[in-house]
Amino acid sequence: MNYIRISEFVLYFFYKNFLFTLPMSYFAFYNSFSEVAVYEDWCISLYNTIMTALPVCAHAVIDFDHNFKKSKIKNGKDYYPYVYYVGQQRTIFNYKSIFIWLGEGFIHSLMAFFMSLYFLKARPLSWDGPNTDFWAFSVTLFTSIILIATFRIALVH
Repeated sequence: MNYIRISEFVLYFFYKNFLFTLPMSYFAFYNSFSEVAVYEDWCISLYNTIMTALPVCAHAVIDFDHNFKKSKIKNGKDYYPYVYYVGQQRTIFNYKSIFIWLGEGFIHSLMAFFMSLYFLKARPLSWDGPNTDFWAFSVTLFTSIILIATFRIALVH
């Protein structure tokens, strides 16, 4: 059972860090490598500590072990082959699942970056007409990444 949890969370941690760091690379290419960070400093420092740690803690509280009393067979021994099968056969944590999770992180980071860029590029932010600025793009991108990472942890099971 611990193999399942650990595998899911290791894959999720790779995913969420891919999702967070790749838009920095996209922004560097988009901004001609001008040494401007796409996120505020507090966003970078709080992303792994608070923003995406709370959904992981909530998932850990909701998650539970299998009930082995329901898996008794006639001779009275506990028998639950699926729990051992997934670990022995490496069904969750293998190269295929790693590439799938990293691919999803890559695709979701592309979507978050370019959708934030597109939707804020020519839209007025206020009624008097000024367009959006860099700060609005940065906050929109960071918020969308937090929401995407939170919804992705909700889909783990």
